Amino acid sequence: MSTRIVRYFKRKGPGWCYKEEIANCGRTNERTSLQQFPLISCSEAAMFTPFCILGGHEAPVAVCCFTHDGKYAVTAGHDRTVRLYNPTKIEGGGSVNETNSSKTEVYGVALPPSMASSSSSTSPSLPSALHIKTYSGLHAKEITALHLPPGNNLLVSAGGDKNVIVRDVVSGAMQRRLEGHSARVNCLGGGGGGGIVASGSYDSTVKFWDLRAKNAHKPVQELRHFKDSVTSMIMPETVNEEQTFGKREKKGSIQNNIITSTSTYEFIAASVDCTVRTYDLRMGELKTDEFPSPVTGVALSRDGKCLAASLLDGRIGLVERETGEVLNTYEGHKAGNYSLGVDFLIDEGRLVSCSEDGKCYIYDLVTRHAETLGEGLGGAVIDVATHPSKNLLLTANSKDKFVTCYRGKN
Repeated sequence: MSTRIVRYFKRKGPGWCYKEEIANCGRTNERTSLQQFPLISCSEAAMFTPFCILGGHEAPVAVCCFTHDGKYAVTAGHDRTVRLYNPTKIEGGGSVNETNSSKTEVYGVALPPSMASSSSSTSPSLPSALHIKTYSGLHAKEITALHLPPGNNLLVSAGGDKNVIVRDVVSGAMQRRLEGHSARVNCLGGGGGGGIVASGSYDSTVKFWDLRAKNAHKPVQELRHFKDSVTSMIMPETVNEEQTFGKREKKGSIQNNIITSTSTYEFIAASVDCTVRTYDLRMGELKTDEFPSPVTGVALSRDGKCLAASLLDGRIGLVERETGEVLNTYEGHKAGNYSLGVDFLIDEGRLVSCSEDGKCYIYDLVTRHAETLGEGLGGAVIDVATHPSKNLLLTANSKDKFVTCYRGKN
């Protein structure tokens, strides 16, 4: 299903350029047979149940995520606003009882009429999570990507207007507008330090922005290896931003460093050009995993050893990062028109995929058994987010003006 190619690259001007191709593994790691397993209905397995919605948008939601500490959830979409929620609290002062993970109990909740009329087609009686703040007025078109750098009270958003907007979470005031992409920004990412943000675009580039430097409105680095739109990206939290991108002097400029640490300095990006590229930004090494179909989403297992690549042809490949070997392939969800998200669940034994039939599919990594979430009453589930420490899921549907929050058994 995939082929691993390794290249070295070097800095040249504002971008990374190939130096030479040092190895082509020439190995197609494709399993000879993919046995089909029966789908197990979520209603029968009772794995995950919806317990609240994150509502209030005036147009369909395009992206959702949890904050790094898991305390809050963030959504954005075609109404050009970003909304912040506490998913464990309920509008009107109620709270969700988390003592029994198999049954949701809500206390002191009256569902607002406006929410009842626009709530989920699958669960219209769900209460609304506590809305904390709405951020608006800075984007001219839909918002398609979100990132909340840990530890610095910033909110980063991007979308159809080609701009990356950095706001203060508390006040909502714009800190800076990062310009440079020539087409829609599809995805955002950042390292654990919170100082560097990466943006991937329909213009086939990835740009890195330094949030530590004052008045730094130009990217500190660019990746231009992609032959088509960049759809998804990961910057593992082990990335040492200061040693990888340079340390900031007093005046806010970037000073290059000699790297001596053995930490990971990796960046991962997926593209419609049918590749997942893994960059070692310290050593100048690029590993390219080539797939038979455009890659619309990518996720990293929590132990960092495996990648899940969601393909436009309706398959997901589980790839061992060290060797490039495809360990398993998962089929059953519907794809072909949207860029669909994928993520690993907290138990590490399953992954969750979006689907164009209005459902989410949860696959067992070993057996390939799948369970479904949602009733598939229309639209496509286009984004999914997993909680960093709890068995919680957020799902966004292309036709809905809200996000559904699910809770699984412990």
